[in-house]
Amino acid sequence: AQKPVYDRFGGEIQGSYTRSKVALIEPVPTRIQMDGSMIKDTTGSIRHETKRLWSLLKAAHIQSDPIAPTFDLTPYRYAFLPSGLCLENKTVDNLVKYVQGGGTLIATLAPGQYDGHTRLTGKLLDRLAVTAVLQTVGKHRVGVAQKIHELQPAAVFAYQTQPHFAGRILARYANGDPAWIEARLGDGRVHLIGWAAHLSIPLLRDHIIPTTIDRSAIADWTLQTSGAIDFFVRHKDNFRLFFITNQQFDQSANAILSFNTPHDVVDLRSGLLKRAATFHMPYLTPGECRIFKVFN
Repeated sequence: AQKPVYDRFGGEIQGSYTRSKVALIEPVPTRIQMDGSMIKDTTGSIRHETKRLWSLLKAAHIQSDPIAPTFDLTPYRYAFLPSGLCLENKTVDNLVKYVQGGGTLIATLAPGQYDGHTRLTGKLLDRLAVTAVLQTVGKHRVGVAQKIHELQPAAVFAYQTQPHFAGRILARYANGDPAWIEARLGDGRVHLIGWAAHLSIPLLRDHIIPTTIDRSAIADWTLQTSGAIDFFVRHKDNFRLFFITNQQFDQSANAILSFNTPHDVVDLRSGLLKRAATFHMPYLTPGECRIFKVFN
């Protein structure tokens, strides 16, 4: 049953590649993080944090490219750095260059607090005129959008800004200490978030991602869904392939794929060509995947 499907679509898919304007940087563990754990009492791991960020970006219909910390970040408009407590000097230099060139870095905890040999340096934070102070383990509360959010029990970081700090404070802990700040550096900016992402999924989903990312700057399309819908986009020559899948195996779902301007689109299942800005999928059967070939 699979071979006819591959024979039909294989030529379209072969040679296509992912491409995003959002990078998900995967920090390299060092001696104090050999098993992927962060720091003592943070109740999480780098791997867990990276996976959580990737999943939440997907849920917001934002595709991200997992990359190593020393890769060229120039093509990316945004870069997420989860729990990068230990960063080699060349990684810090790469991040600074990226931000100074106009990129936006979103980092949790205290990025670069230690170098690659776990020595306390704070090189990246120094460039931002910020220091990070580890807080005691407990149920810390954060005020965001005129509402108090309680984090899961863990150690978190608060920030202290220096006189030459350029930026703004976006959220504070209950004791008044800055918990989320935006620092300017060159033509870009860095968002520092003092808690690990998994400590409050609603904060990340409803406030951090929408505030830090301007979706119109990374994509010319939107996807409205009901039900558990997965998506994936691949690029090839002068067209893109949109994979829209109903992840549920017990009930149907629906989706609407919209573009800023009309496009020529082929539904590869039916072979029909249509020029429009909006494409309705009113009845995706359980487990069904629809593939659209969208010409640029």
